[in-house]
Amino acid sequence: MRKLIPGDEDHLPGLMVSAGVGWTPFDAPGMAEYLEMLDRIDGSHVVEAGGQLTALCFATRRENVEPAWGQVDYVCVRPGHRGAGLGFSVCAAVLQYQYRRGYPDSTLTTLRVTPDNLQLAAIKTYLTLGFLPVNTERNQKVCETVYRALGLPLPVSWWPADSPFAPV
Repeated sequence: MRKLIPGDEDHLPGLMVSAGVGWTPFDAPGMAEYLEMLDRIDGSHVVEAGGQLTALCFATRRENVEPAWGQVDYVCVRPGHRGAGLGFSVCAAVLQYQYRRGYPDSTLTTLRVTPDNLQLAAIKTYLTLGFLPVNTERNQKVCETVYRALGLPLPVSWWPADSPFAPV
């Protein structure tokens, strides 16, 4: 595992598309612009295997709240490398970076979780890292389904819908 280095911007879009983040219109120039945001280069982490980027997690600084918080973005693992804990590792590295930066907490957004696509492995990783779902009318049923599928009790308290990190 390592931080981003010059030249990675050329390979990150391919990793993201292979991992199912193809809805984001990133190309090399767009990626270079995205990486200019504060914390993206210093805090983001990748895993490289066999000369290919196989896992990624971007660090983002949430400045729309005071004090600023960290955010975990675009956790991606190539399909052939899933199940080895790489998603957990890159997320943990970003969270450690954000902790060292003094952020009081971190948040994340994830791909749409639906009854047909529960993303149990990803959600289990996020729950293991200490994240809790934001409670909204739109997601409560899906959250309950995910928790049951994982064999977990429902959280005693969820983040309120009016939290600064409610889905946009």
